[in-house]
Amino acid sequence: MPSSTRGHVLAPPFLLLSCLFLACHHTQLVAASTASSYDRRSCEAAVLEWSAKEKLALNNQLHPVQHEGVKILDLLFFLHIPRTGGRTYHQCFLKNLYLPKDRCPRSYDKLRLDLSQPSCKLLSSHDDMSILNKIPSRTSVVTNMRNPVDRVLSTYEFSVEVAARFLRLKSINSSRSPLPRANSPSELVSTLTIWPWKYLVPFMQHDIFARRDARREGKVDWPPSSNTTYDAPTITMPLTEFIHHPVAHELVHNGATFQVAGLTNNSYEEGSVVIRKCISQYPKLGYQVLDVAKRRLDSMLFVGLTEKHQESATTFFSLVGDQVQVQSEALKGILDPNTSVPVQEKNPPNLLLAAYKSCLTSLRSSHAVRRASTLQLISPVRYSQEERDLIPSSVVDKIIYLNKLDMELHEYAKFLYAKQQKRFEASTSPQIKEGQIVVLSMFLVLCITLSVLLLGFALMLRVRNRVGNDWVPFWLRRLAFMQAHEKL
Repeated sequence: MPSSTRGHVLAPPFLLLSCLFLACHHTQLVAASTASSYDRRSCEAAVLEWSAKEKLALNNQLHPVQHEGVKILDLLFFLHIPRTGGRTYHQCFLKNLYLPKDRCPRSYDKLRLDLSQPSCKLLSSHDDMSILNKIPSRTSVVTNMRNPVDRVLSTYEFSVEVAARFLRLKSINSSRSPLPRANSPSELVSTLTIWPWKYLVPFMQHDIFARRDARREGKVDWPPSSNTTYDAPTITMPLTEFIHHPVAHELVHNGATFQVAGLTNNSYEEGSVVIRKCISQYPKLGYQVLDVAKRRLDSMLFVGLTEKHQESATTFFSLVGDQVQVQSEALKGILDPNTSVPVQEKNPPNLLLAAYKSCLTSLRSSHAVRRASTLQLISPVRYSQEERDLIPSSVVDKIIYLNKLDMELHEYAKFLYAKQQKRFEASTSPQIKEGQIVVLSMFLVLCITLSVLLLGFALMLRVRNRVGNDWVPFWLRRLAFMQAHEKL
């Protein structure tokens, strides 16, 4: 082949690579210049404007909520914050409050949000609160909150675990095949299509495959470590590296606050990108977002705690049980037909609790088996509470520092949960007091009767001691004598 021809053949790839390099470089410059263009004054103005707008809207929403009390409106929306036990809460509890025909189609991603079903009354989603702009206004919201340290650790573990499943493939490219989308509630939705896992899992996939290839090629040059579960650089990204990575700052740290406020990178809010960049540059502005998030929790129908998972479900059902279609027809088939439930316990609350426990046991068992199988691929990494306890306190303190907004929001959620518990106790206290009054009245009557009898007996003994045998009235002695004489 002539040299000129070879030149023509080689030129396009070279030009293409050059263009790609320049395009990427230009993109980076644009991003950098855009980020640097947000001065403090303009950022404060943008964040305060957004905050004022949200607070005004929330003030208008909060009054009807307080007026109607614990009442489910036209739609019950479960805001599923990742790694808060949301799947268990939805699968084992919330969905059993409604008949299948009343549950909205699966919509854990805004790309699949579908409210076209006429009787749609229950919606669960990983979307943030900005989704309220796309769904009916008469919507009641419930959510679960979790200790931020546990949530960050669980997010790291789950990202590694799901990414490690693909190590059974020959290369990372084998995992890039098109993923099926769910068209009906009965179809499964891949984790890789759900926010935030559609970003976190591929990120961790790339990292795990790179470390595996480096081990195979003998190119391991990571610094020595204790080679424990959370610090095994030859296998997976250490926890300390993960919590400082930009991806964690974007998707994990203070994630609950941004999700409740409606400002994730999956938001429907048009100005969310600007606000997030401003808060990244000027962290103190984040407290404006925290204030909005707290007000949003105030406007919710119920806020549960992951640390009190079963208690949260029980309390919520106790408050709204008379408003949902959780009658015998809805509970059919929840329990195994062979499950023995006493007749006196076959009422909706007890059946629901029994179904919850059965479902929870099943989910935990299947998850444990799947996790054990996956972690074999990245041994000696193993996730357990015992391993978490070995994490240095300095790392835990850093996680707390990086999640200051979430730490404060979680404390506020605990405060709201305590208020909800008092409301629940107040709603049941009249019946308790009536029962207590009845018992107390009976006890009081019994005490008075016994006291009168004892007093009378003591008085009789005292009279007898004073007059001897003559203390009995004459007519009574005469009557006794006559009766005895008649018998003779």
